[in-house]
Amino acid sequence: MTTPAVEAVLQTGATETRYHRAGAGAPLLLLFTGAMTDPLGQALFDRLARRFRVIAPVIPAGVGAGAPVPIATWLRDLIDGLGVVRPSVVADESLAGALLGFSLIDPGRIDRVVAVCRDHADPASSVGMLHAAHGLLVVSVDAASEAASCADEAVAEMVPFLDAGEHRA
Repeated sequence: MTTPAVEAVLQTGATETRYHRAGAGAPLLLLFTGAMTDPLGQALFDRLARRFRVIAPVIPAGVGAGAPVPIATWLRDLIDGLGVVRPSVVADESLAGALLGFSLIDPGRIDRVVAVCRDHADPASSVGMLHAAHGLLVVSVDAASEAASCADEAVAEMVPFLDAGEHRA
């Protein structure tokens, strides 16, 4: 069953961020490149929204490595603009480095971090240093498997970890 998502736009400075939100409870950012178009991202959004207030932003053009707006700046502005305090973050492994940068620049702004690694990637290569700053869980999924099944398994592993964070539902 798909969770009804609300689409919204947040303007922070010169950056406009579109995002989807659904659910209630502790705040959780779902940082996936194309969270609502990626089958795994959509399945995670649906399942996590049953327990958390999930916000899935679309990373705007002009944000990221080598772009005018560093991802750490965008993420800080996004969290402030949304009015969420210490959200947990579930991120695709491709964004784990940016989370590390953000946690070093602005410590204490996020609670728990879950990095979702596809195809049994070596999590130490992209997310190992996050251990120093946050509670971290690395969930490995098989990209060849059906997205809903991967999401069910990943969420079953994530929820106990996320519930142990600062913001209990």
